[in-house]
Amino acid sequence: MVVETLIKPAWVVKNPLYALFLGIVLAFIGTSIGLFIFPDQASFAGLLFITMAAVPFLAKVVDFKTEKGKISKNFWHRNKEIALIYGLFFFGVSIAYFIWYKVLPLNTAEFFFNRQIIALTQPTTLGFFSQAQLGQFSPIVVNNLKVLFLVMLLSFIYGMGSVLIITWNASVLGVFVASFGKFVDFVKFIPHTGLEFLGFFFGAMAGGLLSMAFDESKTKLKSAKFYRAINDASMLFILAVIIIVAAALVEIRLF
Repeated sequence: MVVETLIKPAWVVKNPLYALFLGIVLAFIGTSIGLFIFPDQASFAGLLFITMAAVPFLAKVVDFKTEKGKISKNFWHRNKEIALIYGLFFFGVSIAYFIWYKVLPLNTAEFFFNRQIIALTQPTTLGFFSQAQLGQFSPIVVNNLKVLFLVMLLSFIYGMGSVLIITWNASVLGVFVASFGKFVDFVKFIPHTGLEFLGFFFGAMAGGLLSMAFDESKTKLKSAKFYRAINDASMLFILAVIIIVAAALVEIRLF
């Protein structure tokens, strides 16, 4: 892959800041293809091309980290660097979408990124980020937990498909920040929306870990590595649920 001549997986492992640059570069390439070759479906085409490029690269990063890194008994020590790499990649993609939205004429940006805009204003399968009209704590929690289960399920079924979920949420965040003042009072929505993004992020990671664990279980079903992965995925999922509930509490307080 040409990108690997600019950014090598080993560099990302040694210095996670390269993951931020990776997200920006892949997002600009992917969205450019979507905008200029598939303009009618740019919202989804861009995501597809970003994911196609990111999955093999990030898979190499995870494999490199797993093979070279020391196995810690501490849950956070085992997962913090991978979470940081994915998180910086997430923000890199968001930055690219933010820039595209600001650079393009408003009507063009709203046309090209219509699916991300819909996610900000209406319920969608992968999230609903303006939920004040739901009115009560329980409907908001139930809605977001449904999304969390779907995110984890998709990540589990497709393995590195967690990258698609992370990329989608990153694209929504980029458009969200770039378009504030037209759809939302930005500052007011930061606390609960940020928590929701974080919850879905951990859910995607949990699903990805589970998928990798069961993929290796063909020959090592009872291995320590397998049970560590199951434990880590469970911890991440529980953390995601706690964050989603906290986000609903914050949202009710604000609205």
